Amino acid sequence: MVERRLRPFAPPRVHPALGVDAALLVGVLLLLYALVRAAPAVAGPIAHAPAISLSPASLPGYVGLSLLRMTAAFAASLLFSLVYGYVAAHSAAAERILIPLLDILQSVPVLGFLSFTVTAFVQLAPGSLIGPQLASVFAIFTAQAWNMTFAFYHSLRTIPRDLGEAAALYHLGPLERLLQLELPAAVIPLVWNSMLSFGASWVFLTASEAITVSSHTILLPGIGSYIAVAIARGAAGPVMWAIATMLAVVVLLDQLVWRPLVAWSHRYQLTANAPTGEEPTSWALTLLTRSALLPWLGRHLAAPLERLRQRGAGGLEEVGPLRPWVGRVAGALLLLAAAAAILPALWHLAQAMAAMPAAVYARFLLATAATLARVLAAVLLGALWCVPVGVAIGQSRRLTAYLEPVVQNAAAFPANLLYGLAVLLFLRLHLSMSFGAVLLMMLGTQWYILFNIIAGTQALTGDLLEAGKVFGLRGMERWRSLILPGIFPSLVTGGLTAAGGAWNLSILAEAASWAGHRLVAFGLGSLITQAAGSGQEAHLFLGILLMSATVVGLNAVLWRPLYRLAESRFHIE
Repeated sequence: MVERRLRPFAPPRVHPALGVDAALLVGVLLLLYALVRAAPAVAGPIAHAPAISLSPASLPGYVGLSLLRMTAAFAASLLFSLVYGYVAAHSAAAERILIPLLDILQSVPVLGFLSFTVTAFVQLAPGSLIGPQLASVFAIFTAQAWNMTFAFYHSLRTIPRDLGEAAALYHLGPLERLLQLELPAAVIPLVWNSMLSFGASWVFLTASEAITVSSHTILLPGIGSYIAVAIARGAAGPVMWAIATMLAVVVLLDQLVWRPLVAWSHRYQLTANAPTGEEPTSWALTLLTRSALLPWLGRHLAAPLERLRQRGAGGLEEVGPLRPWVGRVAGALLLLAAAAAILPALWHLAQAMAAMPAAVYARFLLATAATLARVLAAVLLGALWCVPVGVAIGQSRRLTAYLEPVVQNAAAFPANLLYGLAVLLFLRLHLSMSFGAVLLMMLGTQWYILFNIIAGTQALTGDLLEAGKVFGLRGMERWRSLILPGIFPSLVTGGLTAAGGAWNLSILAEAASWAGHRLVAFGLGSLITQAAGSGQEAHLFLGILLMSATVVGLNAVLWRPLYRLAESRFHIE
């Protein structure tokens, strides 16, 4: 009988240590001081927006402001993921609408969301930097939320049946089921996908920190705008400083945030048949377990929350399950509200698109085909080296211990920091941007394939590997009969996420620049970038519509059949 370990959702246990508490208090005070100092740059008047300085001394402050925006976007993404994923998983009627809608939303490029929402955000606080700041946070939100939402939704849908039956047997109410079963079951996927989503949003800082309103561009102080200005001026020194700073930030976030979360989340593993290898550890989490301040806060905060939870759970049990028509009415009201807000703008865009000549449509269709070819080429070329390397790392505990953190940090590093230097290299080598754009896409997407291959290889059970030895599988026969079938589901997942990243990166990769030298590859990404820069809303909407339709169609024609094949023929029981 397989033993399942499931613990209620709770913070890690702690033990007292005065030095740790002193460090926590100092850290909190420094954070509050930094927030006070950052207030003028966050909420001051637009007329007094500070110019971007390329001095290395300004980089720590810029990194802090960017992290502030990304943290606000991450908090909104987490809340959105929990609510959206919960409703989609628990309502069949809502699921039929919300999941296809989420599929469309994740196919819309970040630049598209930013272009069509920035005016509305700016009008919320005219003349103040608050509006552009909100627009920037929303743009980062769109780079984080969809992946996290899918992770939470799939976690709820794949909770083991015996655990669901146990929750029903113990008559857990909706709130108790959420806190004692569903959130713990979703912790590990949420942590890993949060790490990937947060890292991916670094790439779009250059776009989200440059807010264009009425042909006037506002550069919000941050590492993204610093990089954009340095590339525009062709300043190699500041670009190298930015790369070194980002490497330090990625490593620090990994050590102080993500690795402790990964180690903590491991306690919520559902099955005893975990991937082989040692449990993840974190020196930062070990230090936190010696704090006396955290349990004191826990005692004073947990008691009121527990009373509130009990009252809420009792109230939900008295009310009982919601009637089916309640979900339908709520969904209909939401759709009507969205239609009232969106339809007028869509009507205006439809009229503008109807007036466009047929040659424009033909050009966009050809550009879509060109970008599709580059996306598939980037995924294929990435898989050619990621599969053998990922299998080698996943089969060796020593290589996993040394190289898996490197892979995680490489995936979190914003690849577009290297685009300016890559353009300079392409100019010197006279390399065509049609092929160069594929290489730039690979820089930001290949890590997803490698990461999934490592995880898939580690998930191969010892019994399968031992059976391969018993049957004398060697060389290519071992790859054909054991390795490739075993990692096929992970390869499909890696290919899907890499393709999604490549579509978004096409906006940056197909139109890269360095010191006034702009290399453009004909494709949908470059046409969207040009339309956004020139304010051609109809062209921009057409490009986003084609990109979304192509991504959704590719998912239906290629990736979903591959997923079904993985589930039916290559699923490990």
